[in-house]
Amino acid sequence: MLNALFREVPRPVLEADTAVSFALDDKLQLIYCNPAWDRFAAQNGAPHLLAEKVLGVPVLRSTSGELCGYYQSLYDGALADRKPMEHDFHCSSAGVERLMRMHVYPLRSAPALLIVCSLRMEKPHAGPSGEPVQTLYRMSTA
Repeated sequence: MLNALFREVPRPVLEADTAVSFALDDKLQLIYCNPAWDRFAAQNGAPHLLAEKVLGVPVLRSTSGELCGYYQSLYDGALADRKPMEHDFHCSSAGVERLMRMHVYPLRSAPALLIVCSLRMEKPHAGPSGEPVQTLYRMSTA
């Protein structure tokens, strides 16, 4: 699979890109992560997500609930339709608010996907983070 990926997008191009890029096989397992992936994981205090630790792991293992179903459908659809797809998502940390754009590219020569996540917006959070305000999320029982 990696040979097919690197025939379509040369490895030096992916390695030099500042966008976080990764590739998935047809089982949605991580088969490649570029250096930007590792930099992002390190900058966000997630050493357990470095490429050396996640290659071969299903990408949806770290996603739950409705998001898991959404991404499963997105990736399966791109594999089946063989058409690129896009999706905007929030990827904020404790101190930084981020909006990212995910580009999903099916490979032409193999049943695999190249995912490129580019930064659309990044800024410090406007105020300090805190515990959720319960009254905003729970209905009154009175």
